[in-house]
Amino acid sequence: MGPPKQAQFVCQACNVRKKACDKELPACGYCASHNLSCQYDSNKKRHRPYNPGKNFVPVETLYPSNELKTEQLIQHHDLSDSSPLPQWLLSTPSQAINESVNQQVLNIIRRVDLSPDRISDHYFRTFHCWYPIISPELFYRATSQYRNAGTPPADLSILILAMCLITTVHNLGKSSQPPSFVQECLYYNTKSLFALAQAELCTSLNLVQAAFLIAACEYICVRPEAAYISISACSSLARVLGVTKESLGPAAARRRTTGLELTELERMNVAWAIPMLERIILAEINQKGILSQTEYPDLDSLPPSDLPLIQSQDLRLFPDRSICDSSNSSDPQDTSICRFGWQAQAVSLLDQVLHTIRSTSQCRVITLPELTELDRKIRSFLVVAISEENKKFTSSTCSAVALCIRSLFLLHQHILVVLAITQNESDHRARCFSQAAVNTACEMVVDAVRCVGNQKRADASPICCYYNLCCALQYLQERQRSLGNETLSADVECLVSAQEAYHNRWTSLYR
Repeated sequence: MGPPKQAQFVCQACNVRKKACDKELPACGYCASHNLSCQYDSNKKRHRPYNPGKNFVPVETLYPSNELKTEQLIQHHDLSDSSPLPQWLLSTPSQAINESVNQQVLNIIRRVDLSPDRISDHYFRTFHCWYPIISPELFYRATSQYRNAGTPPADLSILILAMCLITTVHNLGKSSQPPSFVQECLYYNTKSLFALAQAELCTSLNLVQAAFLIAACEYICVRPEAAYISISACSSLARVLGVTKESLGPAAARRRTTGLELTELERMNVAWAIPMLERIILAEINQKGILSQTEYPDLDSLPPSDLPLIQSQDLRLFPDRSICDSSNSSDPQDTSICRFGWQAQAVSLLDQVLHTIRSTSQCRVITLPELTELDRKIRSFLVVAISEENKKFTSSTCSAVALCIRSLFLLHQHILVVLAITQNESDHRARCFSQAAVNTACEMVVDAVRCVGNQKRADASPICCYYNLCCALQYLQERQRSLGNETLSADVECLVSAQEAYHNRWTSLYR
């Protein structure tokens, strides 16, 4: 009697239980002993599901062949396509990264019906007025190198895309406003491509500037928590570059007597701007225990510059200066306070307010003389800033004024909350004083809203204006309900209309 015939493959029952099979026919030993129906696979091996990691795949096979043209290598993603970037793109050499990022940035810009020249022109006439972190002259020197040939580095392309993002937020008018879903895709693509460039380059001044613009955009669009995360990343990138408070110290101040290079002025402005924006963002976060990641520069440090618009025949010209009218030049011998310098002083007061609120919130003990002195300092600075603006007939201090109003709101609303449950006479006087201060701040907000509305210069509004507006509106509505005062209805309606206009103009990214 010959040996029993065996099947070519194990039976299905043994395959499922991952045990050895004797493959005997017509039934294996396991199935026969358990009275199971023994079924073998057919002679043709079935297709099994892909098991990643089972087989080794050489890294070289993940790259496209070198014979293919660059245009065929780059995957032109649709702006609204949320699919991830090609896997091979994450490991390509720097030149391929530069080419891919640049091409995607150009595609994105075209989707929002803009061009790099139009973006830069509008950017330097609007957002640059409030935060001059990019030197117009240095920017155009850098971009002119690649105007006719060559591929710009990835960080420069990302900076242009971030300028496009903030330009779209400060949109050029209703006729040019992209649909909201396109703006959302612009935001998501900017964040994604920024992460790609940062993974490749680690850090650079262009990436620091781009991260700052992303954080500012999130703050303007009423996402302070996201803005805080972005500005924290920005400060970390800047710290690695050495763009910190220490770069503004005595050693930097000594160099002022011999003059400063434009690159140094730009880096110093960035060193000022990051802690300034971080404090402005922290003022709008409910978790008051969150600490700032940066140290605020001393006011006797090297002051910032407005980095005014260029007027060279060799570079681009800016004939329209109706919005951005820098009050000083970058001349090291010019001792006048520039627009950005006024903001720096106002944020210094805001920093003191945040520190006071944080300390008194933790121990619930309020020192009225200290708070009164802080209120006096804010009011004194506010008077000087307003008189300076009236004297020069410019808007060079309006952002500083808006920040002072924000500080007054935060300070006195905190006092009202802390003193709400006390009954003694001194605390009652303090409450009345704080209520009067908040009323004054509300009146200033209403006046500013009407002034900006009449001048139709919403682009020139400071970036903290919306938060002042909401604070004033909430206070006036509560006061109107509690007192039944109909005389406030006109002011409330004015602020409600301004709030709706702000949402329609600047917050379409996050509806």
